[in-house]
Amino acid sequence: MSLIQISKVLLFMFISLSIISLGCTETSNKENNQEIQQVKLENKQMTQPYYEYDPPKGFLNIDKTYLATIQTSQPEGEIVIELFGKIAPIYVENFINLSKAGFYDNSSFHRVIPGFMAQAGTKDGKGGGPGYQFNDFFHPDMKHDSAGIVSMANAGLNTNSSQFFITYAPTPFLDPYDESGNPKACGSPGVSCHAVFGKVMKGMNIVDKITPINPGENIVPTKIIKIEIHDPIKMN
Repeated sequence: MSLIQISKVLLFMFISLSIISLGCTETSNKENNQEIQQVKLENKQMTQPYYEYDPPKGFLNIDKTYLATIQTSQPEGEIVIELFGKIAPIYVENFINLSKAGFYDNSSFHRVIPGFMAQAGTKDGKGGGPGYQFNDFFHPDMKHDSAGIVSMANAGLNTNSSQFFITYAPTPFLDPYDESGNPKACGSPGVSCHAVFGKVMKGMNIVDKITPINPGENIVPTKIIKIEIHDPIKMN
């Protein structure tokens, strides 16, 4: 075989190997891309939960004063709450939205500690939430300074959702500001900050009779039949 023939054979082999290698590379890249897209899709599905209820958007009319009536059973009665829209608009909007949507219907007071507070606000009283959380926006006038204060329950800073509690006594250690009016180090270990958004105006005698209970206890709790939102002018 001549030198020219050998060169042609080698060139043919080189081109053939290059085509095979290129084909393998394209197949490999295509498979990798498919895997990446699948991972992205799975991540997207994991990080975008389905929201059954809409979070507050800051649309509350703060020039109005709103009242809420909690209808209860065991004991049967009504708890009327004035909502503090001027100092806690995002929290009041959240409470109004969930109440009007029926989120609290047939739920219960699931944690009730005599002398401290009565907590409610899980879906059907079984621990479920609305599918979202929102950040804190504290105000110096948010003070747990008496019985009947209505405040947001949370699991730490910026974890507000649907749960709330009513106090049985002053609990200033839950205030977001200290006695001098300075913001507390909310979010630090051992520091509790909760947003006051209302106060019981009528029916504290019903609050006092709410059944003491801890989550999971085999006790019939006090039920929230529903929560109605009223314009105070219509209440008279």
